[in-house]
Amino acid sequence: MPPRVTVPLWSLGVLAAALLACDYGHDGPRPQDDGAGGTGGATVIEEGRIDADATLVDVEPGQGAGFFIEYEAGGTWRFRAACDTAISGYACLWDVIVSPVESPALLGFSTDALDASDSLLWEAGGVRMIASTGMEIDSFTVSAPPGEALRFDVYLDDQPAPRFVYWVGDGALNAGAPSNPVDLVPSAP
Repeated sequence: MPPRVTVPLWSLGVLAAALLACDYGHDGPRPQDDGAGGTGGATVIEEGRIDADATLVDVEPGQGAGFFIEYEAGGTWRFRAACDTAISGYACLWDVIVSPVESPALLGFSTDALDASDSLLWEAGGVRMIASTGMEIDSFTVSAPPGEALRFDVYLDDQPAPRFVYWVGDGALNAGAPSNPVDLVPSAP
């Protein structure tokens, strides 16, 4: 039976409080990538491990901001984006690029739950989701070669947002990525 990890609601509340201090303006474009995955200067892309078939549960719409990543053995990745709208009164603008680290392109993608105003597009061999998330969970899946590491470049309200990335790795909940972008390597193909 795959391990199930519960995202503690108190941790999302802490993140929601941090978001309340953020500017929710959506006026400007996403900062331009400098070719090294950042918006200026050299960026070190850290690597993390993601457990195959581990799932994150208890993500309640509107109660906390987060970008949640799960990997299913065989190459299927599932992504969910949530916001703290019930607390802050604002929607979250997610801008996420998912791309393979070694392969030239992902095998495919599909939307699970996106609003008509959201978009999921091919971009340079990967996929890019732009979604305004409020009191719902926005989600999509991608297919990659089994065991393929994926790179995640996550922005929230036009700002790099590695602290809002969640996944299960080495049997524990990882709350926050060590870099943006970050590479996640599956524990099993």
